[in-house]
Amino acid sequence: MNLFKTDFTFDAGKIAEELTSRTFVPHNMKAWEENGNSALLLITTNGEENHDYEEPMLPTADLLDMPYTRSIWEQLDIPLLRSRIMRIAPHGMNQPHFDTGVWWKGKHRVHIPVQTNERCTFLCGGELVHMAAGSCWVVNTRLYKHAAFNQSDEYRTHLVIDIFDEDLNKLGENYDLAR
Repeated sequence: MNLFKTDFTFDAGKIAEELTSRTFVPHNMKAWEENGNSALLLITTNGEENHDYEEPMLPTADLLDMPYTRSIWEQLDIPLLRSRIMRIAPHGMNQPHFDTGVWWKGKHRVHIPVQTNERCTFLCGGELVHMAAGSCWVVNTRLYKHAAFNQSDEYRTHLVIDIFDEDLNKLGENYDLAR
C-alpha cells in the first residue's frame, strides 16, 4: 500500500498558530528550494539546525516552544525521529522522487496537513489525493515515487514526521506497510 489515511485528527489551526513568526529555512535540495520549498526543522540530529540523518534525534528550540505540536508525538505514541514542517510556495511543487538511502530502511512518513486547500495535492504510487487540514496520513516514500503540488495562491504546509515501520500499528488497526 502506497498511502493511507489514519483515524487520527489534529487541530491544524493550533499548529498554524504555533508557526507564527517562525523562520523557515530553504529546503536542503537546491532544485526543490527553487520550486518554493522551505522547512521549519523540528526534530534533527542533536536538535540543531541541520538536514542530517544521524542519531541522536532531538527536538529543536522551535519545537520545544510549540506545546500543541510537540504533543502530537505523544498522541501518536511514536519515538522522536527526523521531522519538519514542510512548506511549498504558491504554484510550487516537490519534484517526483523516491526517498533513498540508509535512513529510509524500515521507515515511512506521516503527513499532517496544516495549511492546505483543494488545489494542493499529493501523488504517491500513481494515486493523487488531497489531504484535508488536520487529517493524518501514512506514506510509503521509500517504495513509491511521490510528489506534492501546490496549484493555489496560498502556501501549502504539512507537518512531516518520519516513523519506524514497527510503529505503524499504533496508527490504527492492521496498518502494515512494512513491505
